[in-house]
Amino acid sequence: MSTLIIAEKPDQARAYMDGLGLKHKPKDHVAKGQTFLDPTTTIIGARGHLIELSEPEAYGQQFKDRTNLKELPLFHQSFFMIFLKKIVFFFQKLEMK
Repeated sequence: MSTLIIAEKPDQARAYMDGLGLKHKPKDHVAKGQTFLDPTTTIIGARGHLIELSEPEAYGQQFKDRTNLKELPLFHQSFFMIFLKKIVFFFQKLEMK
């Protein structure tokens, strides 16, 4: 079994690495090794949010006018998420691991 820990920020990832006893360089944002969790623990530090919720108009054109209080609040059974283009490198690194 393996454990993958994704931290929102590199500093947070390094704190997890320290706490779990994984050796790393001061600026590293990826570390892999054996911890008490399992033999293969990987910690990766992202650079901020990885996904965002879609804008209201993605749920219907009636939500495009955000000053129309008749349509608010927006309650939906499931929310649409979008992967940010700026974090594509993160997922590429994740695939290589």
